This record gives sequence, C-alpha cells and structure tokens, in this order.
Amino acid sequence: MIRNILLLFILGALMMSTDMLAFAKTANVRCVVGDTDKTVGGVVVDEEGKPLYGVSVLIMGTAIGTVSDEQGHFALKADKSGTLCFSCVGREMQQVVYEPGAKNLKIVMPMENQELDRIVVVGYIPEIKKEEEKNKSCGIGSGEEIFAVVEEMPEFPEGNLLEYLARQIKYPTTSLENREEGIVYVSFVIDRSGKVVDTRITKGASVLLDKEALRIVNGMPAWKPGKQRGKVVKVQYTLPIEFKLQAQGK
Repeated sequence: MIRNILLLFILGALMMSTDMLAFAKTANVRCVVGDTDKTVGGVVVDEEGKPLYGVSVLIMGTAIGTVSDEQGHFALKADKSGTLCFSCVGREMQQVVYEPGAKNLKIVMPMENQELDRIVVVGYIPEIKKEEEKNKSCGIGSGEEIFAVVEEMPEFPEGNLLEYLARQIKYPTTSLENREEGIVYVSFVIDRSGKVVDTRITKGASVLLDKEALRIVNGMPAWKPGKQRGKVVKVQYTLPIEFKLQAQGK
C-alpha cells in the first residue's frame, strides 16, 4: 500500500515537472541566475597611459553622465547600445560606440595643444641645503539640466583657454614660503548666457592654492554658450591646475 502511494507521488511530481517545462517553452521563459548587468565602464587615460581624473562622460542624446575618478575609471548604466562622449579641458573630445555590458573600454585622450596638458604654475624657491633636506618631513542647485558634453560645445572667446589662464595665474607668496604644491581640480559651469558660474573645488591642494585657482576661473570672460539640438544649454567643465615648486637656478 505504502509502495503504491510512493509511486503515485513520484508519478505526480514528474507530471508537474513536465507541465512546467512545457509552459516555460510555450511562454519563451529562460531560467537565468541573477540579472543581466547592463553597466558600461572602463578607464580614461592620456597618451602615456596615465589615468585622467575629472573627465566628463555622457551618453549621447541623453542626460546620463558621470565623471572619471582618480584612477580614471568610469561606469554608467546603459540598457541599449549607443555612443559615449568624453570631454576634458585641454584634451581632444572622444566619441566611442558601445554595447550594453562592455566593461573594459579604454579611452585615450591626447592633448589638444601638444605644449599644454594642464595649467602649470611654477614657483621658484631658494635652493634647499643638504641639512634641511635631511630634516624635511615628508553649487549647482537650480534644478535646470546641466550637460557634460553637447553637440556644440562652448567656445572660449580669447583663443587658447590654457594659455590665457597661464598668463593670469600667480603663485601665492605664502604658498611659496610654506612650500605648498599640488594639482587643484576646479569644476565650473558655462551658463546659457556664456557666463562662468557655480565654480567649486572638486579636489584641492591647499587653502591658498585652491583660492588662487578659483580666482582665475571666476575671472574668465564670458564664453560663447553651448547648444544641444539647437537649444542653448548649461555645460559643466573640470579644469586641472598644477602648482609646482622648483629651486632657483634650475
């Protein structure tokens, strides 16, 4: 009796499994472990293979974008194929066609001007004596859409932007005395009238160096504004400014 019951139970289970498989086949259902990852990502580097920080990355025709981190990495959610645009002050804009799930993209962004990578401000200090060397210790809130890359990027009115800024910037005297150096990353927006607005430090070096970097960016003349699909829009930039010390006579 018990044997017959077990046989009936097994037969019923097999019939249920067969029915479920038939339903799955009819409904075109596939059994998948987890969800398909639609992330698109990679790394942005310069012509020497060094990572680029603060590069604006945008999916063309959308408002979906991000910025590369300190290692040059970026990642975006993308449900369908499209084109990625990469933009950075002083670098040639790049456009790359991608497919959903592509995670190992490597984008090389060469300099626009082969003589200028970033603004480099050199401050000269007295030569360090050997004894001293031994003892030396080692707002954007309006709700209006802001683009990182657009079809018609803003244009600087006075020729080469980096050359203009290099003429304006000064190495703070106190920073020279304190031997402060480093790279300051300044984010700013070119609004619909071409004015420079919403300047802020995204990665600083020191209080005085950050202040000087903001001063020259805020002092820029109005640009020719950018356009997306024929409409004037706001566009955001990230500008690296390097302050570098050098001993006199070198």
